[in-house]
Amino acid sequence: MLLTGEVPQDDGVLALSLDSSKEIEYTHAFAPRELRRKVLSTSIDIDGSVIYRADILNETSTDKYHSPIIGWAFDGFPIYGPYGYADREGGAVKRMETSYELRVDVSGIRPPSYGSGMFIEDYRFVGKGDLDEFNGRFCKTPEFPNGTYAYFLTVDASTEVAGPFAGYLKPIFPYAIGPQYKGLPQTFNFSQFSTLSFANLNDGSYTRYTSQYGIRGKNSRYSGFLQPNVFSEGFTEVVAVSPGSVDSLNIIAPGDKYNISDNIFFNDEGTQGGGAYARISRILGPEVTNITYSSERLSNLQFTPTLGKGKFIGFGTVAHGFNTGDIVDLQNLNLLSTELSKTYSVGITTNTLVLRSDVDTANIIGITTYFNVDGNLTFPTTIVNDFYVVNGEVIKILNIDSSSKRIRVERNVSGVSTEVAHQSGDVLTENPRKFTINTGFQTTTQYQLDRSLYFEPGEVTGLISENLVL
Repeated sequence: MLLTGEVPQDDGVLALSLDSSKEIEYTHAFAPRELRRKVLSTSIDIDGSVIYRADILNETSTDKYHSPIIGWAFDGFPIYGPYGYADREGGAVKRMETSYELRVDVSGIRPPSYGSGMFIEDYRFVGKGDLDEFNGRFCKTPEFPNGTYAYFLTVDASTEVAGPFAGYLKPIFPYAIGPQYKGLPQTFNFSQFSTLSFANLNDGSYTRYTSQYGIRGKNSRYSGFLQPNVFSEGFTEVVAVSPGSVDSLNIIAPGDKYNISDNIFFNDEGTQGGGAYARISRILGPEVTNITYSSERLSNLQFTPTLGKGKFIGFGTVAHGFNTGDIVDLQNLNLLSTELSKTYSVGITTNTLVLRSDVDTANIIGITTYFNVDGNLTFPTTIVNDFYVVNGEVIKILNIDSSSKRIRVERNVSGVSTEVAHQSGDVLTENPRKFTINTGFQTTTQYQLDRSLYFEPGEVTGLISENLVL
């Protein structure tokens, strides 16, 4: 959301509920701005009295107040807003700085088609900020004057000037809690059975706090809770509830294409129960008996930066047969070897050209000839020595005349004679010898690729020397 700018005004998102009967739930991936407008940060005035103001005002005020607790983590530690004491013992207040930074080189650890910062693995802990790898620290807070471990929200240092966070500090990784909890989280919080559909409130040591509920208020209404001032005569009281469960399933038609966390829905018709549901937590597939792979070695590759930041295009001397997503391991490069000699996932594009006029067979018009074509003839899409296939015949580009929209080609490059003629409208499909890699490495070096020059003797013009001797 933060990378794409698709952040709604209320900072909320819809997520799949643990309780499949609820289908989806409204939640937040980071502390919403509206919440920070309502919770109060604190400071001490010159008289020693506690003063309050909205926590979000810290972003525009030069004097900072200590952020309040905005929640509790599943391991029991408090989660504070973005501002805490600069010194762990107390004193002045500052914005808590994250100790994570975005990796410069994310090649090999993430799919190349996703933006940098999309995955947790795109970030690394460097320890330069105020917070540890869990995004917290041991320190004193207004609520814990003797000290506690606490998590803090993390926001950027600079105010956004455009986008959904214009005028605000944008949340930054890891937002609230790091990739792991500091303490041991209570597994009860993660279970799909931790709902009133399964938890028996008459068992165990459950305590319900009602002191702040305002249960006798005129406008107070709580789902599942009866107001004591609206009881009516003849009310039937439920004195006990007990959950049910499904002990086993008999799968008659297994089907396929299941995924972890898929919901299983039950037809309650003809039964004496209701509300049964399940979620797939484990999938058993066929046994893997062997894994095969194929490899190919390409030599005499050349690289040049192109197509945007951190991207390089590699040129081979022959068609490689790679597909998008194939893995290549670059070795023994004689230029910038320390930066490029790594493993990458490749991207492949296949260009097409269309004949604008008929072409006779090679035995009639010769092994080298001109093809008049429509299509992209610009670098690096089409270059000299590229291979194309038309009606089963492999051709090699020798010269490109972009202004006249024609190419001079060598025919029957595969060595197999295919004496076929081609007609206007036939498609030439590239047999790629190029591929792209996303290295994350940027350079201002001007690369010069080797050039192959082909000429037709009958079309060459020469200059006569003035010292001509007969």
